[in-house]
Amino acid sequence: MKKSWIILGSVLFIIMIGIGYNVYQNDSKKANVLKTKEQQLTILKEYPEVKAALLPADDPKAGMYPIPGLFEGESIALKNGEKSLCHDLTPQGIAMSADKIYISEYCHLHEHHSVVQVIDKKTKKWEKTIVVPGEPHLGGIVYRKEAQQLWLATETNKKASLSLLLTDTLADYDLAEKSQPIRYDMTIPIGDIPKASLLAYLDPFLVVGYFSNKKEGKLAMFPFDTKGDLVSVVTQTQSLNDLGAADDLNSEDTTHILKKIQGISYWKNYMFMSQSFGNRDSKLYVFDLQDTKGGFNPESAKLVLDFPPYLEQINTDGDSLFAMFESGAKAYRHHTNKNIEYAIQLDIKTLLGNLKIKE
Repeated sequence: MKKSWIILGSVLFIIMIGIGYNVYQNDSKKANVLKTKEQQLTILKEYPEVKAALLPADDPKAGMYPIPGLFEGESIALKNGEKSLCHDLTPQGIAMSADKIYISEYCHLHEHHSVVQVIDKKTKKWEKTIVVPGEPHLGGIVYRKEAQQLWLATETNKKASLSLLLTDTLADYDLAEKSQPIRYDMTIPIGDIPKASLLAYLDPFLVVGYFSNKKEGKLAMFPFDTKGDLVSVVTQTQSLNDLGAADDLNSEDTTHILKKIQGISYWKNYMFMSQSFGNRDSKLYVFDLQDTKGGFNPESAKLVLDFPPYLEQINTDGDSLFAMFESGAKAYRHHTNKNIEYAIQLDIKTLLGNLKIKE
């Protein structure tokens, strides 16, 4: 009899575990993350400078934004053009408007269209998925607030291009209603660059980062004219290893950059570069644009900070730095135990610490 009760108890225990697991899975699926914010904070404790800069300081968890689509997300199959769920969406870029956060993702298996996830900035809730034409890597996206424009690094005919989505176009798009990719408001080829790996905004320039056939990193800068139109042709190139003040930058400037760079962003006279080495710790480099003797290399960086693995695009918004990670995606989540499933918001002044900030 005692043995029967033990067996029955064991069965009930297993059933209860199963029920609990299913509930947890369902809740996680709804949020599209597995790790709690507390678990994320535990990981970030290994990176004290990062953890200390989480915003707001009195509630660090409030500065974490769940990344949609990590376990499954809406898209359209490339093979038949039908709407379907993708389990291999991989986060790449992040951009912020006044009230939205945009996160770009591509299908790691190249079976689905790439997407842009839209999140409410205040509530942190997912609003909708924007399916874009084809399968661009979408390694960089930027939002020009004054013009209400979302720019994406795309590819056209196997060459790099920049594609534009206006705020009204984004607002009108409804995947459930149309079941087809959004139409760009404009696409501009950008010369012989094979692939735009990075994208940033430094008024009045779109800054495009790319890597040559020799894996040599370069930056190209494309200005907006007085009418707000993008000037897409760079007639000359120029080495910037002896770059002077930020005001000296112009549309003809290109420069060698660090290898494995995933993102670039600007704040005041500083440039931030994110660098990722697979499952090893990532790096955030901080350069002073008014003092870059020797070019953009580790030796000329004013500050180098360790970040969790698989750091992707970074972007500034006021005095905040937003950081995106791809370690929560299916393709990479088993490569590290430091999975970050949230975009994080950091206070730039805290990150810079004792650096003398020029107001």
